[in-house]
Amino acid sequence: MSYEDGWAALNLQMPPRVPRTEASVDWPLMKAVTGIDVDIDSPGDVQLKAVQAFIKAWNYDVLFGCAVGYDVLEKKRSSMGHAVYAQYGRDFDTRIYCPFKTVEEVLAFDPWATYGPQDEAAGSARPSATA
Repeated sequence: MSYEDGWAALNLQMPPRVPRTEASVDWPLMKAVTGIDVDIDSPGDVQLKAVQAFIKAWNYDVLFGCAVGYDVLEKKRSSMGHAVYAQYGRDFDTRIYCPFKTVEEVLAFDPWATYGPQDEAAGSARPSATA
């Protein structure tokens, strides 16, 4: 089973087959694999349907992601820039910056003071009503 193979790999065990994951998949590949007419401009429900169908078709063993968006971290986020990967180079970004100038600033960073309390019940890191 895929789930068990993924956990085995994370625990440094060798399952019967090499487990699979993908860090990033572009929309044209999803469209080719799933047959769903999807691209970067498709509505969210169509994109979700295509992503779910793709994951099932390619039998992922480990699924990971970051549920916190840039909007949540805007006050103190860095950027490494981004090479061209997505169709038409929409993801290309030459901006490289860091809000911290020294190691001491990083170690002194207080997320609570910067972002306030988070509403974990909402399912994502969003400031709560009391922030």
